[in-house]
Amino acid sequence: MTIDERAFAFVLGSLDDLAAADVAEEIGQSNRMRERVSYWRRQLAPLMPPPVEEVFENPVSWDEVEAVVFGQL
Repeated sequence: MTIDERAFAFVLGSLDDLAAADVAEEIGQSNRMRERVSYWRRQLAPLMPPPVEEVFENPVSWDEVEAVVFGQL
């Protein structure tokens, strides 16, 4: 694989664990690999789904859950 193919696969997450570890090590040692990984992250970012919005408060009360589960409504 070329450096560009390895960087692309690393960002995509399609490398096996050993290959991913090798690329991660190479990122720490090679400016060229850092540049290619950064390039592919920018290229693929628009294709990523938006982050999932966290819900901090459940809009359903336990009374409503019990009513549905145990038929107390």
